Amino acid sequence: MTWTINKILEWTTDYLKKYNTEWPHLEGEILLAHTLGVKRIELYVQHERILSEKELAKYKALILRRSKHEPIAYIVGNQPFMSLELEVTPDVLIPRPETEKLVEIALEEAKNLKGTVKIADIGTGSGAIAVTLAKYIPNCEVTAIEISEKALEIARKNAEKFGVANKITFLKGNFLAPLANRKFDMIVSNPPYIASAQIKTLMPDVRDFEPTGALDGGEDGLKYIKQLLEQAPALLSDKGYLIIEIGEDQKAKTLAAAQNFSNPKVLKDQFEKDRVFIARYS
Repeated sequence: MTWTINKILEWTTDYLKKYNTEWPHLEGEILLAHTLGVKRIELYVQHERILSEKELAKYKALILRRSKHEPIAYIVGNQPFMSLELEVTPDVLIPRPETEKLVEIALEEAKNLKGTVKIADIGTGSGAIAVTLAKYIPNCEVTAIEISEKALEIARKNAEKFGVANKITFLKGNFLAPLANRKFDMIVSNPPYIASAQIKTLMPDVRDFEPTGALDGGEDGLKYIKQLLEQAPALLSDKGYLIIEIGEDQKAKTLAAAQNFSNPKVLKDQFEKDRVFIARYS
């Protein structure tokens, strides 16, 4: 059988629907563009192009992986975040649009800080937050903490890729421990915040493939959020910011635990969900 781009995408849509993937046609386009080494728009321009046997075999192998709910980002090895395309592997959490909101808020608040802005990113993972802040805040020094050496390797690669390796210090360690006796103008974090019992209820794309350590926030999901609220004041300069991504149902408990901060609040993400805690310490 002769397979054109059009025909293989029609087949893919029907095939992936059987496995209840989220966006069958879009996923097919992304994986086909990746297979052919072209941009998605070119699939429309070349819709009658015939695939070679080698291209077809490579593409179907990727579709098989997706049918087992392996995330697209892991299959193609990258994920768009803000205006950057970050390298990702199964060793790191896939950066989400919700986290872009945290970065947007941090970028806006950084405008209120003078001199060199000292930032700590706790649990940096792929480096999404650290790299983006370093890229778009001209006068900043970022310290990025991560307990996983493999995740740190990915974060370092992303820092190199976007030309900000000289602005970021990567440290291996457990949460805030590597930062003892230092002061920062801003501490940011997308910590694990899903309750342990809820992990098994997550979509298979997340539950079966993404690192559990980057998801599991303990019994109530607030283990690491509370640690940040308790320990960050000792590391913040006067009027320094603490900015944390939280679960959409954690607003009340997070604010209740934020007694050390002045005017704490939780802002909504682009999906109108309570998502980003922000407060200043003084």
